[in-house]
Amino acid sequence: MTTIANLTCASPPVGATGYTFDSSGNRTKSGTKTFGYDQANRLSSASTGSTASYTYDGTGLRTGKTVNGNTTTCTWDGANLATDGTTSYIYGPGGLPIEQIGSGGTSWYFHDQQGNTRALVGSTGPSSWRWRSCPSPPPEDWTYHWLHRPSPSASA
Repeated sequence: MTTIANLTCASPPVGATGYTFDSSGNRTKSGTKTFGYDQANRLSSASTGSTASYTYDGTGLRTGKTVNGNTTTCTWDGANLATDGTTSYIYGPGGLPIEQIGSGGTSWYFHDQQGNTRALVGSTGPSSWRWRSCPSPPPEDWTYHWLHRPSPSASA
């Protein structure tokens, strides 16, 4: 497996979003959005136009999310998230999510042979989200250079 680290370029492509990661590999910035993590590398805060904070139980499962003072509670069915307060999830064989039901309608997950989620398709048909993998390693002229992710050995 090839690891790509410390990619930089003099000028990112037009419209590209810059990402910053901490020494543990957690994304701490995405454009103007910022993210914080606790000592267990769990998302603890997010500033994405509104402010959110997250709480966890002793086993590491997320128990709640507070956004601008409004708290929603997460409900779990074993290791599977059943609802996050606004969206419910249905799981199939092997614990993979297959459907989510929320105020925006119903969406279905599609996975590859290795269990990676590759698409989320809404009731209107076209993909509402799709994963596009890049070649590994990327070719020299690949416009992937705007990504800055420190190597695991980098100090915080």
